[in-house]
Amino acid sequence: IIQANQNSFGKAVLPKYNFNKADLIVSFGADFLGTWISGEEFTAQYTANRNYKSLENKKMSRHIQFESGMSLTGTNADTRVPIKLSEEGPALIALYNAVAGQSLPGGALGNNTTADKVIKLVAKELLQAKGKALVVCGSNDVSTQILVNAINAAIGSYGTTIDLDNPCYLYAGNDAEFNGLVAEMSRGEVGAVLFLNSNPVYDFMNTKAFTDALAKVPAKISFADRADETASLCDAIAINHNYLESWGDANAYEGYYSIVQPTINPVFNSRQAEESLLTWADAPVRDYYQFVRSNWETKMLPALGLKWNDVLEKGAVSVAAKPAAAYSFTQSLAPVATSILNSSKALAKGGDQVELQVYENIPMRDGKNA
Repeated sequence: IIQANQNSFGKAVLPKYNFNKADLIVSFGADFLGTWISGEEFTAQYTANRNYKSLENKKMSRHIQFESGMSLTGTNADTRVPIKLSEEGPALIALYNAVAGQSLPGGALGNNTTADKVIKLVAKELLQAKGKALVVCGSNDVSTQILVNAINAAIGSYGTTIDLDNPCYLYAGNDAEFNGLVAEMSRGEVGAVLFLNSNPVYDFMNTKAFTDALAKVPAKISFADRADETASLCDAIAINHNYLESWGDANAYEGYYSIVQPTINPVFNSRQAEESLLTWADAPVRDYYQFVRSNWETKMLPALGLKWNDVLEKGAVSVAAKPAAAYSFTQSLAPVATSILNSSKALAKGGDQVELQVYENIPMRDGKNA
C-alpha cells in the first residue's frame, strides 16, 4: 500500500482509513475487522454506522466482501461473494472499468458469473455513494493496490474515507529495503547488525538466504528476551525489558503522540534496549526515562502548553489534524493491468485445480508469541 501510494500520488504513506465515514464499504480480501492493519480501530469505526442508532435512523452502512477464505470481516458483510485468488485481480479490473468507464483488458471472471454480476451492481452503488464510499484490498501486490487507488480516486474517497495527509505510521517496513540488506550482508558489506523486536530467521520468506548472509556479518546482537531462532545465531543477546517494564513513546498517527509507562519493576537482570544503545553510543543522557522526558519537555510540551505530569496523567496528546486533501489519479494503468493479469495467470496455472491461500489467523497472528 505504501509503495502504491508513492507511485500513485508521490506520498509513501499508509493512509488513515475512515470506515465510519463510509456509507458503502467494498473489500477484496481485506480482513479489516481482524488482521488487516488495525482491526480493533476499524471495528470501532465500522460499528459506528452499524449499531442500534443507525437502525433507528434508518441509515446503516452497506458492506460487500469479495474473498477466497472465510474471514471475520466476511462473516459480518451484508453480501459475501466467494472468489478464487486468481480472480481477485480480474475482479478489480472489472470494477475499475465499470466505475471509470474504461476498458482495461483482463476484466473477465470466466465461470464466476455470480461475482461478475455483483461487480456490475457494486459499481453502480459506488458511483451513487461517491465521496462516501471506500474500497480496500488485502493484497500485498503493488500493482493491485495501485488499481485500488485508481478506483478510490474515481469514487471520490480521498479527502473523506481515505486520508493521505494524516497517515498511519504502523507497518512502516519495506520488503525491498530488507531484501537489499540481505544482499549487502551476503556480500560482506555489513559490519554489524542489531535485532530489536524482530526474528527474521523465523519469519523471513527465505530462511536459508538470510542465515547464510547473517553468518558473514562480524558482529550480531539481538535484544530478544529469549534465545529465539535469530538470537541463537547472534554473538550476544542483550536482554531487553518486557514492555510492562519499559518507558517509551509512540506516534501511531500523524499528530497523535502517546507515552509508554512501566507498570512493574524489572523482574530479571535486563536493560531496556534503548538504554543499551544510549550507553554504547556514549550519549550524555543514558537513562532512557530521562531521555524520553527531556525530548518531550524540549520539543513537544511547550507548544502544547502542558507539563510532563499532564502527559503522564493523560497518556496521550494530539494536535489539530491537517486538512485531508482530495487526490486525483493520473497514472497509466496499462502496465498495471498487465502485471495483475500475469500474476493471476500464474495463480491459475493449474486450471481447475485447488488454489492455496495462506492467511494470518486472528488469535495466532504470525505465531511468534505461541
